[in-house]
Amino acid sequence: MKSILNGITRKGITEIKSPNAHAPMGMRNRVIVERHTPDGKGGSKLAQRVVQKGNIMCSAGLDRLNNLLATGTNTFTGTALADWTQTGAIGTDDTLPTFNDTILGASTATVHLSLTNMTRSDAGARTLEYQMTFDDGLAYTVKEVGLFASNDGAGVCIAHSTLAASDQIIKGVSDTINISHQIILSSV
Repeated sequence: MKSILNGITRKGITEIKSPNAHAPMGMRNRVIVERHTPDGKGGSKLAQRVVQKGNIMCSAGLDRLNNLLATGTNTFTGTALADWTQTGAIGTDDTLPTFNDTILGASTATVHLSLTNMTRSDAGARTLEYQMTFDDGLAYTVKEVGLFASNDGAGVCIAHSTLAASDQIIKGVSDTINISHQIILSSV
């Protein structure tokens, strides 16, 4: 029986695949089970070892991780942590992002999570959203968007996206740009 959940929550015909060359986030479990038996000399020896790969992350675990990322608080202890994301940025370079990016190609404007022009939400369904408003009185073409774990929008790039040429936004001096940057946690 074919189900929309095939390949997501159980083995099946439909697998989650990256839609493009970017590095998608994936979360899986790996379980290693070992059985030791006496070696006849007062010690023990490995008798059996099983490695189970590809077990899924459960929805409650993904929800908990989402909450940790969204709140900046350890939900187990209530202890305040440094915010995972501190800054959102936009830029004018259309070079495709790489896994090792630390900055945008050509950063144009930044907003900080501590200000009213950037907020975060924990949607409760494994989706973390950062909402950003850019209203800087400048004109440019938005070609890239990034999230940073630093206050200056550089150095610690969490996520970097480029817009396709047909999707780039031309901002006039009196225009406002609103961005919703979502991080969706899934078990792949």
